[in-house]
This record gives sequence, C-alpha cells and structure tokens, in this order.
Amino acid sequence: ISEESSSQGSHVKIIHDGLSSRVICIRDFAPKFGSRTGFVAVKSLNDAFPDDDHISRLDNEYTISKHLMHCNATRTAFLRTELRDSPSIFLEWATGVTLAEWIKSIHSTDISSPQPIDGH
Repeated sequence: ISEESSSQGSHVKIIHDGLSSRVICIRDFAPKFGSRTGFVAVKSLNDAFPDDDHISRLDNEYTISKHLMHCNATRTAFLRTELRDSPSIFLEWATGVTLAEWIKSIHSTDISSPQPIDGH
C-alpha cells in the first residue's frame, strides 16, 4: 500500500507502520461500515507469522471496543477479519491528530524567551 493511493474511489493513508502492526485510514464511501466520520481505521498485524501474544492483544482490542461501542469515549469496532492472511480489525476513525503528530507539533514549536516590554 502506498503512502496515499486511490483505487476504485477509496482513499488510503498509512497512519502507522511499526514492527508489529500497521494502521491505515480508509474512506468509508457507501458507508459500508456505517462510520459516523466517513472514515475507518484498519489495524493489521505486520508479521507474516504473528505470535499468540500479538493476536491476543488485537483480539482484546476488538472485543473491548465492541463491548464499549455505546460509550462516546471509545471508537466503534466494526469487524475482525484477515487481510492478506494478517489478523485485522476495522474501527471507527477517531477524528483529530495522532499522538505522533501531536508530539511532533509540540517539539517543533519554537519557544523563545519573552521580550521585555520596554524593548531592553
């Protein structure tokens, strides 16, 4: 999957690509999944042969999100499936910035010493 691609009218953006998992954001045009935001987060395990611990964590994230779907503080879980033989979950996209983007914005802010009022 490319950084951003368009195929058959669906937009895909990689949000996170780590050692054990990848998170992408896709546009939910139909809406096929019934997303309120019009976007769906897809979290997949990266390993060709993920260990039981990673699979268990992904399943727990799905199960907990599914049980808390009526809570406004969590995102709705739509589907637990296999994508390209990788365990994956589809979740409601939470609008806003990612934690990585927020941290980057904090560190890129140039904080200078306040200037004296009288200019000296």
